Amino acid sequence: MKKIVLFLIFGFSFFVLSAQNVDTLAVRDYAEGMRLSAQGEYIGALESFQKVLDRQPRHDPSMYEIANIMIAAGQPNQALIFSTKALEIDPDNIWYKRQNGRLLVGFGLYDKALPIYEELAAKGHDLETLVTLSSLYFSAKRMDEAIEIAEKSHALDPDNLLVLNNLAYYLAETGRDLERALELSRTAIEQRPDEATFLDTHAWALYKMGNYAQAKQVMMKALPLDRTGSSEMLMHYGDILWALGDDFLAKTYWKRALEAGYEPKEEIEERLGRVR
Repeated sequence: MKKIVLFLIFGFSFFVLSAQNVDTLAVRDYAEGMRLSAQGEYIGALESFQKVLDRQPRHDPSMYEIANIMIAAGQPNQALIFSTKALEIDPDNIWYKRQNGRLLVGFGLYDKALPIYEELAAKGHDLETLVTLSSLYFSAKRMDEAIEIAEKSHALDPDNLLVLNNLAYYLAETGRDLERALELSRTAIEQRPDEATFLDTHAWALYKMGNYAQAKQVMMKALPLDRTGSSEMLMHYGDILWALGDDFLAKTYWKRALEAGYEPKEEIEERLGRVR
């Protein structure tokens, strides 16, 4: 199973306020907002940044910092509003792009996040960007690009377990190199044997290879370990049971996948249509 993982790196920007475009009070308020934010005094920081915006409505650094605080406060809707405004004012700012991209991914707005991550990848191959970009390509069913970027991620950090799992899953799902998919997923499981996502990937590779009985054994271990209610994992198990001839249980798990929100639901409905 693959995951689109949001690497949330909470940091603070280092912007210089020029006296040419802000007044002394705005400089003071911005500096105070940065000080309070660094100390975790977010309410006071918000008030200071808002004072800056009252005087300078297009002051994008303050918008960026307010978005950071909203993220930390668990208010992503407000964060996205301020983050989007900041990016509109300075569309080339890499920090704004990262923040906005992470928020869009968090909201499941993958189509809007994809071009942002493509731009970020064009500027440098950091692991966070590559992992997220490959996942976005996979979600868009652009499999060649998903695997290409996943391979770059693996070359950059060959021991990263998330990278190993994602590449294994993409290879298994597309049937490109099932033996390698199995080996990559096995390596991840050796390091984290109780990770449901890794077990699911391993089971899926086994299923794609036609080793249905082994795949079932692995999935029977994975499902009780899953704490996310993964609809994808339920769908996988249904497919494995179907391949083993257990129509009743296959139907049961496909229905559970549908109830858990599996998309596209037409894939589940097509499966259910096989069983009377």
